[in-house]
Amino acid sequence: MTTEHIHQRLASLNESTRDLECCVELLCTLQRSRGPVVETVLAIKAAKPNLHTMLKRRLINNPGLSLAMQL
Repeated sequence: MTTEHIHQRLASLNESTRDLECCVELLCTLQRSRGPVVETVLAIKAAKPNLHTMLKRRLINNPGLSLAMQL
């Protein structure tokens, strides 16, 4: 997954619960493919702070992503 593709997916997301699951899927895919998870989390935090807050709560049981969300 290229950086441009990630930015396009993030730009298409709204800060809603429906898009929350799309974002979780994106982060899990990046985690499995050893993609830029931390950079993506930081981009979400800067561009969509409400989505970032919802993601923190949603990913509390996923140790790898939960750690990245604490940045």
